[in-house]
Amino acid sequence: MTQEHFFGNAKWVGAKERTHDTFSVLRGHFNVENANKASINLLGLGFFKCYINGICINPDTFLPLSSDYENTCDPRDEVLAGHRIYVPTFDITPFIKQGDNTIDIHFGGGWYTLKNRPFGLPKAIYRISVFEDDNTLYFCSDENCLISKSYVTDYDFVKYESHAYANITPEWEPAVAVEPLITEYCRTDCPHDALIKTIAPQKIGMGDGGTIYDCGENTTGYPVLDIPAGETEKITVLFSEKLTDDGKLDMTHHHKQKFTVTSDGEVRTVQPEFTWFGFRYNGRFFSSTAMTTAFRLVTSATMLEALVLFDRSIPIGVGKEPCHVSEVHNDKMRLAILFSDTGSATDNLLEGSHTLNRLV
Repeated sequence: MTQEHFFGNAKWVGAKERTHDTFSVLRGHFNVENANKASINLLGLGFFKCYINGICINPDTFLPLSSDYENTCDPRDEVLAGHRIYVPTFDITPFIKQGDNTIDIHFGGGWYTLKNRPFGLPKAIYRISVFEDDNTLYFCSDENCLISKSYVTDYDFVKYESHAYANITPEWEPAVAVEPLITEYCRTDCPHDALIKTIAPQKIGMGDGGTIYDCGENTTGYPVLDIPAGETEKITVLFSEKLTDDGKLDMTHHHKQKFTVTSDGEVRTVQPEFTWFGFRYNGRFFSSTAMTTAFRLVTSATMLEALVLFDRSIPIGVGKEPCHVSEVHNDKMRLAILFSDTGSATDNLLEGSHTLNRLV
């Protein structure tokens, strides 16, 4: 299928000045009067999170699904017969309201912009379909959209992600039309990472200005930090698969992975948006004023993979409603487990950290 099949007259757009390290927030508006249903087809490269009226419609991670995207300089000189990209579709009926609505797409990073093997520069495209009684309205990305810098300030897909929230009042400017993908557009037809379980990480020690937690197993995932009011100094989270004999993080097994946050004194729930980490143990390092910072973890379901792959009827909780694995396409499927030390963390994530930080 083609770009027009999924996106009609929509255009790929991006920032006027882009590099492979650019993260952006694309904003558009659409007006709804008497909608019976609304849906959206969208892509943000490398990865994206989409918000309708400030609420994230895809709290699951790492979309779009990984593919070969389009032609690139492959270091192995591999010759492929064709290229493809997977387009997700979302029902946004619960998120829209009568009158003016806002769409924000936070995008960048991922495999598409990987430094040592980039396919291209960050960009996004969307088409919203609003179904009325006897009419269908389309709202598409184009140069009328606005774009602003993200709070993601430093990034390496396999190593680190940094956020800075001070002075992030958005400076919106017109988006520009950018190069389209020369590829086959395919409907997303296989499972992606999803939040399915809550587990409490265990605090096991203090030292070197930080608190150390044990996840109970080697796994992959990312931290979620609840930052209190008044905190403005940098917080760093480090990861390791082992501890030293004296109970500290073994930095020979941390793969140079870290997550850093500099807050602005506001109460915030923050997390890496576009990065997984591999670890069992993790240390949170900070100034003394941040000692009350709460800590949660989200991690992929490495221990559940075999169970899910062999039983398609197992319910998987995504957001507030259960769903089921309808089809399994390969043995590499990963699903996310949500770690939390308080109550129903899935609801907390949907209502807290998945509200766009200070950009809406």
